[in-house]
Amino acid sequence: MKLTKRMKNQRRRKVFAFYRDTKCAISLLSKAPKCMLLVFAESGLNLLCIYAIVPCLLLGLGVTDADWYTVMGRMIFLNMLLYFTPTPGGSGVAEGGFVYLFSETVPAGTVGIIAVCWRLIAEYIPFLIGLYYTLTVFGRDFLNRQLNK
Repeated sequence: MKLTKRMKNQRRRKVFAFYRDTKCAISLLSKAPKCMLLVFAESGLNLLCIYAIVPCLLLGLGVTDADWYTVMGRMIFLNMLLYFTPTPGGSGVAEGGFVYLFSETVPAGTVGIIAVCWRLIAEYIPFLIGLYYTLTVFGRDFLNRQLNK
């Protein structure tokens, strides 16, 4: 309270809103710690499965001598980088970063194909499946209703 007395009104409100949100989040975490731990574990497992797509593609091409810790580390780095890219869905940055990071690991001439396959399996196919089920559950006129609001 003492620190915010010198702040402008708008800034003070933002600080108090941040404080309230943080307090509520901590309260949720403390009310059901086992459930929150389960959510974190499931999220981590989901991300590891997404990161494991590239090692599976490499093994499919017959690459067995790669340093798998390095491959997974590069995948984690690339996916974290995509959260901060200004392009929609990291388009272009993902493929270019993949080619840059994996050109030495992947057999010559196949790094671009693997990059596209990775994006297809990790991003576009799940998107299309989600679109199908969204339209199935909410109906085909769901998009029209949302656009007319």
